Parts: sequence; structure tokens; C-alpha cells
Amino acid sequence: MNTKYLYPVAGLLAAVPAAALGADKTPAPRPNIILVLIDDQGWYESPLPMHPDMENSQSQIMRHMPNFMRFADHSARFTQAYSAAPISGPSRACIQTGKSLCRSRYTELSNWEKPSPRRMLIAPTPEFSLRSEETTIAEILKQIDPAYRTAHFGKWHCNEEYMHGKLPEGYQGYDAHDGEYGNSGPAYFGGENPKDIYGITERAIDFMTAQVKSGHPFYMQVSHYALHNPPIARPETLAKYAGKGLTEEEQMWAAVAEELDTGFGMVWDKVEELGIGDNTYIIWMSDNGIPRPSIARRDDIPLRGVKLTLWEGGIRVPLLVRGPGIEEGRIIETPVVAYDLLPTFCDIAGAPATLPADIDGGTMLPLLQGRSERVEGRGESMFFHYPHYRGKIQTPSSAIVCGDWKVMKCYETGEYMLFNLRDDIGEKNDLAAQYPEVLNRMKKEMDDYLQLVGAVMPRPNPEYKKQ
Repeated sequence: MNTKYLYPVAGLLAAVPAAALGADKTPAPRPNIILVLIDDQGWYESPLPMHPDMENSQSQIMRHMPNFMRFADHSARFTQAYSAAPISGPSRACIQTGKSLCRSRYTELSNWEKPSPRRMLIAPTPEFSLRSEETTIAEILKQIDPAYRTAHFGKWHCNEEYMHGKLPEGYQGYDAHDGEYGNSGPAYFGGENPKDIYGITERAIDFMTAQVKSGHPFYMQVSHYALHNPPIARPETLAKYAGKGLTEEEQMWAAVAEELDTGFGMVWDKVEELGIGDNTYIIWMSDNGIPRPSIARRDDIPLRGVKLTLWEGGIRVPLLVRGPGIEEGRIIETPVVAYDLLPTFCDIAGAPATLPADIDGGTMLPLLQGRSERVEGRGESMFFHYPHYRGKIQTPSSAIVCGDWKVMKCYETGEYMLFNLRDDIGEKNDLAAQYPEVLNRMKKEMDDYLQLVGAVMPRPNPEYKKQ
């Protein structure tokens, strides 16, 4: 292990007197944690209504995901969960570090839109990788207990240097990892292993089996390339959707969702077969919002915006959690964000106070187990920052969400917009003029936070030429 940690963990449990544990009792085994991270799954991109009071909060096209639906029956469902970023790589880095994108310099991918005289602002030049000095989920769990074994299977996408090859041995604390890590590699998987769904699944099952056999608790991240474009499915799965009233494109997306669901079901069934279900937390989440509403719904789209924007459609995602002490089928409306995962996993592992000094997230575990109504260890507000352009859909912006309220800032105009998400989840009605006190409080909190963490900012473009 290296010495980059900013917090004392060594000896944390060794310092507990034996009498406190009971001299004749064996300490309970550490829980296992499985994070299933889906690529580009929008909030309403499954058969499950993500809000029980909204008929349009589910897909009209991806209709057959029986394992996901069964999992929903046995897990807690969040109605207002957010990715940390509206784009894959930065979002995944925030999950690994427990930090918001505002604090990160890894704000964009290598295909970013570079400065142009057509743009009013010059976006900051991003870093394209998770910095090596950052502390990851794998590393912090190993610090809490060296017995933990860690693995990452599937899309890593946090380091451009290794985008098309395997990561170095033990990279960022992971004992096992696999394959290519960019968007393009899985496009070449077809036949019986579309988008490497079943390859990832088999490696995950082998890893779990080995850890149970050796008696090690484990953390495993299963990062699927589905539902990212292009859609690829087995011919026999695709054939199920012929004559179902779907277009050819819709049939393909429905088949991909079923393949993904099948792979997930295999992992969950193996957890039960290995006899570790009562001591294993399983989390299902997406890395960002939907790329195109039409791949999930034909009409009555519930959320504004898409991936690559800070509108709800770009950052609101499904989140389901199953594990010890979590009420099955519970609906949780408390807002949470992906950078809450690391402190939550730390809490699950038994060391809730063992966190890096500059972390942004808090633990969801007391909320999940019904011991609290809030995320512990952070304030109520969640912060988002995407200071880049993306075609016609995105100009540099920031956002803050606090309960029912959301403020968006557009850097081109300096405008702040205020929305009440409970009454207006589609962000159609700007209430800035009607609620100036709410707007001023939230915009000050956001601007102060961005300054505090040193967020990279766009700046005026002296070569801008209005078209």
C-alpha cells in the first residue's frame, strides 16, 4: 500500500479491546459489496416506474427485464438519484473518489469540443484521467480491512492511457480487472457475447466464487458497456421482439436491455447460490442520463435534456440498493448523488468516519436502513459542474440541487434559473422571479462552493465572432 491517504485507518479495529467484541465471539464477517454500473441508462429506461406516482417514469420500449424487476421488489428504490456528471469517464471517477465534478479537473473526455471563434467562451482544458494520487473505493476498503479483495470488470473509462488495453497489476487498488475500457471495444463483441455482457458476467462469477472459497470479503464493480450505443444482441433474443409493435431500432434496444438483464440475473443468482445473500449489498446505478429519449419513450417524455447536459435528463438516474437491514420495496425520495457511494461503502465496511479530508459525499446507509431521513456527512445540497460545450445541446453550466429546488447557471449569459422539481420535474417553469429569496440563497451557496473547491471555469473568448 502507498502512503497517499489523508486519514488514519491502520489500527482502527485493532485498537478495539477484545472484551468489547466478546472474548468468546468471532467478529462478524465484513459485508460484500457489488456495484452494478450501467452505461447510459436513463432514469426512465426500464420497465420499472422510477417514481410510483408518475406513469411516464418507465420505458415504453424496454419492456422485458424480469431480473431487474425482481430485484426492485427486494431492494430500496430512489426516486431522485443523480450521477455525479453528465458524461461517462468523469462520472466514474467521481464514484471512485467520492468527490464532485466541481472539485475534479477530469471534467471531460479526450473528444471534447475545443475552443473555437464560433463559441462565446473558452472552456477549460480538462485532464483526461483519474489522477493517480486519488484514493479509490478499492484502496479505502483495503485500508479498512486488508482482507478485502477487490475487482473491476467491464468499462473503466477513467484513464485515457489505458483506454484500449488492460490496466497495470493492482491499478488503483484493484486485485482483478479485465479487457478494454473505452466505448469502442465492446462494439466488436457479438454472437453469443454481445457487448461482452456474458464475458463480464462470467468473470464476475468466477471472482465471487474464488473469494467465498478463500473466505475473503470482497468489493466488486460490474461495469457494463450496455446500454451504450451501438445496440447489439443475440439473434435469438432479438427475434423475440418481432411482431411486438416495435420499430427495428426499438426491437434492438429492447433485446439489448433483456441481454443486460440476463447477465445481471446470473450474478444475483450466484450470490444466492454461494450463500452470501444475507451479507452482501448489491447496488444498481447508471453513470449518466439517457443519450436520446426516443430509445426509451415515444411520447410524454418526463425529463428535460439528455446526457451531456445538466438538465434532469442528463443526470437523474436509476438507483436501487439491496442488502442487510434494507426494507424490501421501499421508496426513498431523499435526493442522493453518485459521489455518496464511496462513503456509503466505507460505512458498510464498518468504518464510517474513515474518509479522505476533501471528500464531498456522505453515507446513505442510515437512510437505507431507516435510521435517518438524510444522507449523513454532507449538507443537503448537491453540486454539478460541466464547463464545456457539446454541439447544440450544451453550453458551459453549473447546477445545485437542494431538496425540491434546483438552480442552473448558464455561463454564456450569466443567467440563473430556478425550478421546483417536485411540481415541475420537466423543468419547464423558471421560478427565479417568483422566489428571489430561494434563488439568491442557492446561487450564493453554489458560487461559494465552486470557489472553495477551485472549480475550473470557462472564460470569455476574445476571438468570438457572432454568427
